[in-house]
Amino acid sequence: GLAQAAADVRTEYSNGSLRAPEIYAGEGFHSIGLINESENSVTFNVYRLHDGTDLAAFEKTDAALQSALQTDDSVPEMKAFMAQADALSGTVVAAHSETDMFVDLEEGTYVVSANLDGDDAGAPTYTSFMVTEGGDQGTAPEVANVVHFSDFAFDFPAIVAAGKDLWEVTNTGDQPHIAAFFKLQPGKTTADLEAFLGGAAGEETPPPFDTSVDVNVEALTPGVTVYLPLDFTSGDWVAVCFVPDLNNPTMAHYMEGMVEEFVVN
Repeated sequence: GLAQAAADVRTEYSNGSLRAPEIYAGEGFHSIGLINESENSVTFNVYRLHDGTDLAAFEKTDAALQSALQTDDSVPEMKAFMAQADALSGTVVAAHSETDMFVDLEEGTYVVSANLDGDDAGAPTYTSFMVTEGGDQGTAPEVANVVHFSDFAFDFPAIVAAGKDLWEVTNTGDQPHIAAFFKLQPGKTTADLEAFLGGAAGEETPPPFDTSVDVNVEALTPGVTVYLPLDFTSGDWVAVCFVPDLNNPTMAHYMEGMVEEFVVN
């Protein structure tokens, strides 16, 4: 389990708006509180803008990427996005809940987005804050759970302890990655999940996973390490990366081997 203290940088989604402090003084690893005061779950993402990019330009580029992800080729938009910002991951936060993640802050501008889940999601809401010199030099948390995202594989432990724990997550590859987690229904396998995701299972086939589970690791730029709390219950789980291959847009990463099963007990 995790004992939760007040986050260093608190970002709060409430009534369709997202708030954050204008300035935070302190570099190194610091906690960012993702606070959801709404009635629905919300997906948060954290980004570091490159020099010369402002919030307005970033929002436009992100909107183009989100639209392109619904098509067969989003690679040009992904490359444009990567030229403007580093994706520092994020996760889904349940209604009226808070999740704290640890990010390696350096001087510059950061953006947090919040996207309401569900049929009435609409466009993401954004806020930004500046990180300046001074304040505490944060150090990385000490954790027992470590996973690397590479091109194209995960290296989760074969057996993971049940419960909510902080994980060290590093992208060691050359492409951005995510992890969407599926808890398999009893008797179902990774092959069943892949057939379902690829449409080979048939439209009438029920999902081979628990649809009430919502655990994920949002987009992570190559070379970045973050610390995220992940909550796994006992059972058979599968991690999947849906990001399209920058060098082969017809293939998602999971089609190239970035899918891994592990046991939680």
